[in-house]
Amino acid sequence: MNIIRVSVLLLVPVLACQDRLADGEPLEGRRVCTSVNAAKVYDDEGNPVSVVLDSGGGNSRICLCLLPEQVLSGDYDDYFNDRAYATCLEDAARMGYADANDCAFWYEQGQWIDMIRVHPDEEDFRCDPDVESEALGCSVR
Repeated sequence: MNIIRVSVLLLVPVLACQDRLADGEPLEGRRVCTSVNAAKVYDDEGNPVSVVLDSGGGNSRICLCLLPEQVLSGDYDDYFNDRAYATCLEDAARMGYADANDCAFWYEQGQWIDMIRVHPDEEDFRCDPDVESEALGCSVR
């Protein structure tokens, strides 16, 4: 019974978030992310040990709420690339390979810029790009 209550309490805010309006207007922003992928960590002999992973064992993601035209403009490319690089270094250090990774190579290649997109599982998700701190992408106005 308690698990049902907890599930309802967690699910209701998420569902309500999808149709929330900011100042009476539909939300036009999209949650746009880049995956911190491709980078590897290396052992003492220079052999690849693993790809760089977050603490949960997957790829870290850097996300912003942006309008489609903001994404297409490229104005946020450096933001995504810089944040992905810093995150890659943090993840590699957490894995014990602070000095034995190729995060800088992928940063210089612009790998994470090429990965900027709305992920298919979030196509219908809307957010308010004018609200700076939206943990789940929902407007709080």
